[in-house]
Amino acid sequence: MLFRSATQNENGQYGSRGPIAVNKPQLLAGFAEGMATLRAAQLADDFDDWFDRLDRVLVRCLPYTTSYFKAISTSIFVNAVKLHAQLPAAQETALRLRLTAGYEDFDAAKDLTADPDFLALTQAMAGDDYLNLDIPVFYHRLGTKGLVNSDGITLPIPHTVLINSSGNTPTRDAVVTGVGGIFGRATFFAEPPMTEIVKPDQVEILGGADDGPFRARRKLLSDSIERSVTPLTPQSLAQEIVPIGDPGTA
Repeated sequence: MLFRSATQNENGQYGSRGPIAVNKPQLLAGFAEGMATLRAAQLADDFDDWFDRLDRVLVRCLPYTTSYFKAISTSIFVNAVKLHAQLPAAQETALRLRLTAGYEDFDAAKDLTADPDFLALTQAMAGDDYLNLDIPVFYHRLGTKGLVNSDGITLPIPHTVLINSSGNTPTRDAVVTGVGGIFGRATFFAEPPMTEIVKPDQVEILGGADDGPFRARRKLLSDSIERSVTPLTPQSLAQEIVPIGDPGTA
C-alpha cells in the first residue's frame, strides 16, 4: 500500500511527489485493534439499532455493470443511427437482443434460485430510460426482496418475456415462471440481502461465544493486508510517480 505526497514551497508551488512506504507493523496493529472494537460492539448488540435505522433505506443495485448498460446505449445511439434506423425501433431491437442473451444464459445455468438479472432488460423496466437518453438505474429498498427502477416501479417477475426467436417468427414469448419456466420464485431476491448476506457474513461472525469464526475472518483479512503491503522497489516506484501539479488532481 502506497500513499502519494506533495510539498509546497514558499511560492505556493508544488514539488515532486512520490510513494511513501507503509509501516506494516503499525498498520496490522491498527487493523487488529479495529477488529477487536467491532467484536466488542457485536457482543454488546450495538449493531442492532444501526440495522433498525437502515430498514427501508434505498440503495443503488446493479443487475449489470454501468459499462454494460452504456454499451447498449452506444448500440442504439451510435451504431443504429449510422444505419439510419428509427430511434424507437432501434432501442427495442438493441434491448431485446441483450434480453435474449440474458434469458438464454440464465436458462443454460439451470439455477432456479439465482437472481434473475435479465429481467432488468425488459422494455417495461429499461426502455423509457434509453428513449430519454439515459441508462437504466435500479435500486433496492433494504429489508425487502425486490428492485425498483428509476421511476420507482418495482421490477415484476412476469410469466413470460418477449425475446428473439430462431424459428419461423422473429420473436417469441419465453416462459420465465410456472410450467416450463426457468425461474422458481415470485421475488427478485430469495431473501432480503441484508438479512441473508450482510448480517451473517459480515456482522454476526464478529461475535458469539465461539471466537473461531471471528479469528478465521481476522486472519483472512490480515493475510490479505500482508500480501498487499510489499517492499518498495524501483519498478513499483516508477509506476507510482505522478506528474507535478495540483494535488487535487491526483
